[in-house]
Amino acid sequence: MRAICLIVITVMFLGVLPAAAQDELRQWASWASATSEYTTTDYSAMQATGEPDTEECGDAVTAWASSTINSTEALTVGFETAVIPTEINIYQTYNPGAIIRVELLPEDGSDPIVLSDSADPGTDCPGVFSLTITDEVSTLVNGVVIYLDQSQIEDWNEIDAVELVGIPVYGVDAEGSASSEQASYDGPSGLSVSCDDGTSFDNGVEVRVIQMRAGYTYTATAIGLNGFDPVLAVLDSSGRGLCTDDDPNAASYSAYLPTTGEVAPSSTSSQVYFANNSNNAFEDVSLVVGGFGNTTGEFVLMLEGMALTTADGSGDPFSLQVTPGMLASGVSPSVYMISVVGQMDPLIALIDQDYNFVQVGDKGEYVACDNAGYSDCWGESYELSNYYVPRSDGRALAGGSYDAMLQIGLSNAEPWNFFTFLMRSSQMQTFGDYVVAFHIGIG
Repeated sequence: MRAICLIVITVMFLGVLPAAAQDELRQWASWASATSEYTTTDYSAMQATGEPDTEECGDAVTAWASSTINSTEALTVGFETAVIPTEINIYQTYNPGAIIRVELLPEDGSDPIVLSDSADPGTDCPGVFSLTITDEVSTLVNGVVIYLDQSQIEDWNEIDAVELVGIPVYGVDAEGSASSEQASYDGPSGLSVSCDDGTSFDNGVEVRVIQMRAGYTYTATAIGLNGFDPVLAVLDSSGRGLCTDDDPNAASYSAYLPTTGEVAPSSTSSQVYFANNSNNAFEDVSLVVGGFGNTTGEFVLMLEGMALTTADGSGDPFSLQVTPGMLASGVSPSVYMISVVGQMDPLIALIDQDYNFVQVGDKGEYVACDNAGYSDCWGESYELSNYYVPRSDGRALAGGSYDAMLQIGLSNAEPWNFFTFLMRSSQMQTFGDYVVAFHIGIG
């Protein structure tokens, strides 16, 4: 039976709302480029990323060096999280004294901000040239350009690391804690939703789109695997919205993903076509999927209509709440970001409350994926060129070698906590429409 009706959510949704961050964030450069470099490996621009790893003053392959001496050069470094800057620290490990100017790169792509009095007055070797941002800078920045005139020293001025210190404007809580009501609740294995037509479920899983832009239309679709019958609810921040079961518009939808295999079309698939008509410019929107009659199984949840633009700051955050049912399913949740336009290079990262990429292990690996199936993708992933997700009007969106996927294990997860994913592009240099797909289990 198809149902599209107003719903009331009966289990409290936990807020994961943007909030002004008061604490300074310290971060090392995550990418770099230069007007020249001595080689593409040793002495390359990328040697200036990450924490300092050149301990002594001297000519070292672990720092950036230009291709020649007596030259005018520029080293550009980028950072994962845009901040209101308060300080820049430049670690120099050979012949300091050539830096003539430092500029900040705004996140929105506007003109660089030239810092006054930013020439190096003389730094010890090894030493740190520190710039306190006394200029009135209220723009979010995520890049720094360091200009050098090495004719002043007639030798190489080598740079080992660059640190940006500043205040992030927004944060997303990836470690969200449950209210006491939820933490002690031992009935449903997930969130409870009641539709006006009497359809209900108590094992719902929530995917929340953080601060979805108003004035646009979107299509959310849930397809069950192996006979699972999903019911889909789309809710605003007050917990009210639409729910649907067995939508004929979704009956032709099929998918093929590495973690699901072939997902056949089903008359029990659910779909909601909706507009975010909030009076606010942005509002959280929750997509909740449960089993009809509280049945268990696996599903793919897709969201069409998303777009990454220069106005999106660091990217588009999505949060996935861990439920007891998810843990019982034994299915590691997977998220896919597939570009609709060829020029876009998607990237997915697990982030903390300060929009920092989460790092794990002794080597501090980022839980992120740029190109699925390649070495720059964390965990188990697969190149997506042979896979696809459905789109409206019977279309299929093929994956590409630049598309991203991220699979998260649940062995250390706690019920009612959140995983928060940031959907963006590699180095935030490409933009366009994309489709998000989640593969999730309910036990």
